[in-house]
Amino acid sequence: MTEPKKAKILIVDDENNLKLPGMILQSYNYDYQTAKNGFEALDHGS
Repeated sequence: MTEPKKAKILIVDDENNLKLPGMILQSYNYDYQTAKNGFEALDHGS
């Protein structure tokens, strides 16, 4: 039986408050990426 795919989470915040959400997601074993603005977020999507 195959395991379900993990969701990929992208945290975007132009105020640079990325550490706490990342720590929370990591504590629940989620995979995530961060972006400092909308342009950087769009680069992650391609």
